[in-house]
Amino acid sequence: MHAAFFGPDPDRIPAEADLLALPSLWMTAACMDGGFRRLSGWLGLAPCGSFARAFTCRIKTHPGVFGLLPLAARPGATATADFRLFYFPSPDEAIIDRVSLPAALAAAAGDAAERIRDFPAAPEFAAHFAIAEMRLALTHPGRDLGLALTAPTRRRIVVPAGVAAPGGGWLVPPGGLEEDLPAFDLARELFRALAAGVAAAAGVPPDAPLAATAPANRWTRHPDGSLGEAPDAEAERRTELLTWGEGGRAACPEASIAADPAPYRVARVAAHAEAPDAADAAALTRPRLVVLSGFLGSGKTSFLNQFIEFHLARDQLVAVIQNEIGETGVDANLLEGDESVLALDAGCVCCTLAGSLTRGLRQLAEGLAPEIVVLETTGLANPMNMLEEFHEIGDLAELAAVIAVVDAERFAENLTASEVAAEQIAAADTVILNKCDLVDDAERAAIEAEIRRRNPTAQIVPAVHGRVNPAVLGEGLSRHAGEPPVCACGCGGHHHDHHHEHPHDHHHEHPHGHHHGEDGHHHHHHHGVTHLDEGFSALRFALAPRIERDLLMRILAASPPGVLRIKGLARLVDEDRPQVVQYVPGRAGCEPAAKPSTEAPFVLAIGRGLDAAALKRLWLPLLDEDSHR
Repeated sequence: MHAAFFGPDPDRIPAEADLLALPSLWMTAACMDGGFRRLSGWLGLAPCGSFARAFTCRIKTHPGVFGLLPLAARPGATATADFRLFYFPSPDEAIIDRVSLPAALAAAAGDAAERIRDFPAAPEFAAHFAIAEMRLALTHPGRDLGLALTAPTRRRIVVPAGVAAPGGGWLVPPGGLEEDLPAFDLARELFRALAAGVAAAAGVPPDAPLAATAPANRWTRHPDGSLGEAPDAEAERRTELLTWGEGGRAACPEASIAADPAPYRVARVAAHAEAPDAADAAALTRPRLVVLSGFLGSGKTSFLNQFIEFHLARDQLVAVIQNEIGETGVDANLLEGDESVLALDAGCVCCTLAGSLTRGLRQLAEGLAPEIVVLETTGLANPMNMLEEFHEIGDLAELAAVIAVVDAERFAENLTASEVAAEQIAAADTVILNKCDLVDDAERAAIEAEIRRRNPTAQIVPAVHGRVNPAVLGEGLSRHAGEPPVCACGCGGHHHDHHHEHPHDHHHEHPHGHHHGEDGHHHHHHHGVTHLDEGFSALRFALAPRIERDLLMRILAASPPGVLRIKGLARLVDEDRPQVVQYVPGRAGCEPAAKPSTEAPFVLAIGRGLDAAALKRLWLPLLDEDSHR
């Protein structure tokens, strides 16, 4: 145990600072094994700026943020250290209704996320969310370790006079509970993850857990707002103790009752002392699947690059599966990395997704074994159409989040142009409101209100150039995970045996005479509106080997109103590197491809009611001669 945490010197006596840093040290060590994160549901920790030994962290089972604050340490032959545990709930999760009114208001405040990130610097704020105490005991020379968690089974605040609602009625009826928080069960989620971290880092499983109980108090809220304590017959103050060796019992000498070992089985599996069961095996092998949608030109790829960098910096491999309209994918040229980007079949994601995605997931699992897979869909893909397919790949990946990137500048235009844009918002667990620098505060507030009206449960995260700290995203378990897919035909049911036939001609027009999916195939899954229903199509043009930048910019600027997106790969006479061409109405540009490309230059125009002949005439000065003979 000593060597695992303090190095090979057996005579080194841990100082106070060493003891207070132990939890972050062993969790960092445990996370060197990617399997530990999957097994325990640990999503990572972030040190607090004002106190580096304190940290916030996220666990897959909860949408909120946990926190750990070191309090004091006592070095010696049997050293001990005390910590306080916190849980900062998401304003949208059910448990927010069980915390105190001041805590609920603090969680919903506009600066809550900033305060949570450095909660030791905001002690009055953090006090609302303290849930438990943890004591660590370590014997010299570090052979034995003990961890004890102590918290009330229910933390309750009674309000004899009640709390009146501003518009009449009661927020809390007289004699009702302002707070009724299952503090111990909530804190045990973090405690079991910490215990699994010790076991994984040291390679040693804990002994059988022990427990102790003591009377608990409840609080009474007086009319002046102050709190008073009194015994609570409906709750107890519970301690559970995990030890690695007999000396670890110093963390709680009173613990003598055998406790349920089931919550701590993950620690035995993490130490390889017990074989994984079927559920453990699935957790160890299945990557988390993040579905990334966003209407044409919203900035999905800009966000995705930073998402990848964030996780790679934490030793988490991210693989990207791209699905784009047209024969040739474009966005892979904007992404860093090689093998981590895999393109699905050309076409729209609403057609035979399950087969393509299944092949992609199996291919990635065999070659890379990523921890996160991002399905970057075409800008015209409707996530509502994918839910049934996601339930068919549950043995290969766990649906962690559906994220929609929304263009703040073109918000109203996109909703007017396409119902798909609206359904991308409705399906999302998290909405990235991108390009916020292009709207003023009043416009942004109105946009957020409209997003909230369309999707009351979504987390809204503002962004500029797609820059978002992925740690604040609600990536844990999507609200769609485990749901039976809802039939979109209007019958109000779930997955039925009857079929909806959709004669998808699916011929995105190509000047080369290439059409895919012309067999008029029928789909036997249920979906809402698609880009085909709305008359969208794509036109692809092969560009000359070298073209002039100024002429390219003039042609892009002359795009007719029906063109909503142009992207492609060009080689300019004044640039050595291939350039990725980007256009949305009112904005056009080129940027160097992220990696070398051997693809022939091309552009892909996407829009509604496209006139193939007119667009070809517009682009004729830049086309490859062989493509228009």
